[in-house]
This record gives sequence, C-alpha cells and structure tokens, in this order.
Amino acid sequence: MAKRMYSHKKKATAAALCAAFALLSTTSVLAAEPADIMGKTITAVKIEGESTVQEADIYAVLALKPGDVAETTALQTDLKAVYDMGYFYNASIDFQEVPEGVEVIYVVEENPVLQSVAFEGNISATAEELDALVTNPRGEVLNTKLLAQNTKQIETFYHDKGNILAKVTDVKMENDGLLRLKINEGILEGFSVKGNEKTKDYVILREMRMTPGEPFNVNDARRSVQRINNLGYFEDVNVKL
Repeated sequence: MAKRMYSHKKKATAAALCAAFALLSTTSVLAAEPADIMGKTITAVKIEGESTVQEADIYAVLALKPGDVAETTALQTDLKAVYDMGYFYNASIDFQEVPEGVEVIYVVEENPVLQSVAFEGNISATAEELDALVTNPRGEVLNTKLLAQNTKQIETFYHDKGNILAKVTDVKMENDGLLRLKINEGILEGFSVKGNEKTKDYVILREMRMTPGEPFNVNDARRSVQRINNLGYFEDVNVKL
C-alpha cells in the first residue's frame, strides 16, 4: 500500500488560482512520519500526474536517486524543488514499500494552460507593450515563478517611464486559460498649493505638466517644478505626494 507523507499544496481550481500566483509561497506539511520507511533504500523514483511538463525536467531538480537512503530532510528538499519549478499548484510524495526497500513517488498537479493575457487599468501603457513582458509561452502550462518575475518587469517598465506609483494589484486565471492582470498606475487626484502668500494659485497651477485623473509621472512633476521655478517668484519649490 502506498503511503503519503509530505505535500506542498495550494487548494485551487483554474478559476481561483490567483492567490497561488500572487503569493507564490508554500509551507511544507509533515504528516505522521512512517518510521518503517525512513532509512530504507530507495529502489525507484517515479513521477505521477504530469501531462504537459516533461518528466525529465522534474527529475532534473531531484537530488535523491535510486540507491540512496530515504531521509526526511532530503525528501522535503526535493519536494520543495519540485514545487519551486512553478508549474504545479500541488505536489506531494507517496511511498510504495517493496521487498528491496521503498519506491518514492512524486505526485504533481499542474497549473492551467495559459492561452491569452488581458490587462485592466493600463492607461499610460498599451496592452501590446505589457503583453511583451509576459514571457510564459501561450499554449503551455502557466509557470507561477516566471509570472512573478514578469509582474516585477511590468512594474519596472512603468517606473522607468516615470510612473513610480504603478503596481500590479491583482492576478486572476479564468477557466478558459485567460490570465487577467490588474494594474493601478497611481492616479493623480488633484493639487494643493501651500506657501504662496501673494501669488495666486492659478498662476502656479497653470505651469503644471500633470492633469488630475491621469497617472502620476515623476518626470512631469520635475518639469512642473522647473517651470514654476522659472517664474522667478519663489525662493524654493518642491512637490510632496
């Protein structure tokens, strides 16, 4: 009879994997340790549950091989390595006792296949620009590790453009393989002028290169400060958010 000992698991369906994609973290769950298995010789290492991810790629991250001794820390390390590949929302280990020792069986459940990507909240960047930063191939299993890197690249792309408040705030995967990324670009709500005793607000505000309702851009803010300085009315000008 097979015995399950460890699992790296995120309970998820194709429609509710957004939490797994966003957090990209897991904890090792150690069930009651079968004392009759630890210390036995590993006679075989098997993979079950994969349909798209290549077995060879999974085997490549495993340290334990046939002939090694089953040991708690090494098994947990290998299980984490499988999960950290980014292709699976659930990974666990089963054991099959045989006369010569024990077979170790890694049971995996793959993430959905990515078909397309849609963006919400993008104002100062086109969908085409952002789509180019999502490098997971379409028609292949979504890799959450790669997705985490891509979301950081999207934020860096915005920051380099001057949209320093922009963040990817939500990630959702639909049943049809559509990945939705929601972006908050940091919308400017309005202006408040302080310290001007003689100069009217409108004299200052007409020099602003930013418009309420549009994403805040630090480059436009710098240009606005320079234009206000150029009026020659003020000893010092600065912008605070």
